Amino acid sequence: MTDPVPGPSRLGRKRHRTNLFESFADRGSDSEDDFEIPHVDLESDSSESDTDTRSSDSECEDSSAVGSRSRNQTDRPTNEWVEVTKETDFTFRPVYDINFTVREPLSARNIPEECKDPIDYFSLFIDDNFWGTLRRETNRYADQFLGSDEIKAWIQDHPKSRYTKWPEGGVEIKRLKQYVGLLLNMGLTHKKVPDSYWTTRKSQATPYFGSIMPVDEFNIISRMLHLNNLETEIARGQEGYDPWCKVRVMLDTVNQKSKLHYIPSQNLSIDESMIGMKNRTDFIQYMPNKRHARFGLKKFELCDSNGYVNHLEIYAGGKELDTRHDEGQAFV
Repeated sequence: MTDPVPGPSRLGRKRHRTNLFESFADRGSDSEDDFEIPHVDLESDSSESDTDTRSSDSECEDSSAVGSRSRNQTDRPTNEWVEVTKETDFTFRPVYDINFTVREPLSARNIPEECKDPIDYFSLFIDDNFWGTLRRETNRYADQFLGSDEIKAWIQDHPKSRYTKWPEGGVEIKRLKQYVGLLLNMGLTHKKVPDSYWTTRKSQATPYFGSIMPVDEFNIISRMLHLNNLETEIARGQEGYDPWCKVRVMLDTVNQKSKLHYIPSQNLSIDESMIGMKNRTDFIQYMPNKRHARFGLKKFELCDSNGYVNHLEIYAGGKELDTRHDEGQAFV
C-alpha cells in the first residue's frame, strides 16, 4: 500500500528544511506555463513549524561553530521563507565560502614558441632528463643481468640467443625513442602478440615496424627496460617502501610537467579509471562496473573540466598505501 499524498503541513515541513534557492536553480524552464509556485499552507501547523524552525536554527548555530560557516555569506538565511514570484532571483550562493583566488590566467603556460607539432608537445612532458634516466638505468640493469654467471653460461650454450643482440656499449637514447614510438603505434594497430607486428605474411604484414628495428632488438630492449636502480630499491615491508618504485620516475615527471605547463580552473574532479590488464602483479584490481576493462590497475586522476589531467596516482591497495600516505591524503 502506498503512502497517501502529504498534506500541506507535511509538505511545508519538508520544504522548510530545503534551501529554496537550491531547489529551484535546476528547474531549467523559462516558460511561464511550466513555472508553478508550490502552495504551502504555513498557518495549518504553525506549532510544529515553529518547533522545526527552532531546531533548524540550533543546528545552524552548532554547525557554524565548526569550520568557517557564516550566515552573512548569503542575502537571506537558508531557513527563511520568502515569497516566490516570476521575478524572484534564484541565484544560489554557497553557505561555505571557499577562498579560490586566481592569480594567473587559466591557460597553458611555459610553452616555447617553437612548439608546433605533436612531438614537440610530447617532449614537453617526456623531457631529456627522463630519457637520460631511462638509458642509464636500462644499461645498468643489462650489465647486471648479462654479467651474472648463470646468464653467461646460458649464452655459451645458446649462441643464437636474443641476449647476444644487446649492443656492446648499451642502448642509445635515439633507439629508446624509436622503441617507445613503436609501442605507441601498437596501440593504434592491435595484434595479439608483439612478434606478430614483424610478420612477413602479406595478408597481415605491418612493414613499418620492421623498418625501424628488428624484432629481436625490440624484444631485448623490452627485457632490459628499467627506470630504477635495483641496488638502492627498498624491499617490501621495510620503511620507505614504494610499491610503484619501478615507474616512480615517470609518474613524478608527468605530474610535475602537468602542473608546470597548465593552470587549472576552479572546476576540478577526481576521476577513477582502470588500465585494463591481467598481468601477474599484486596490484590488479577487479571492478565489475567498468565495461571496457574489469581487471587492471586502478588509477585516480585530478582532472580539469576540459579533460586535462593535472595529477595522476596509481592505486596499490590499502595495505601498501598506508606505508606512504593514507588514502584520503594521497587521492583527495
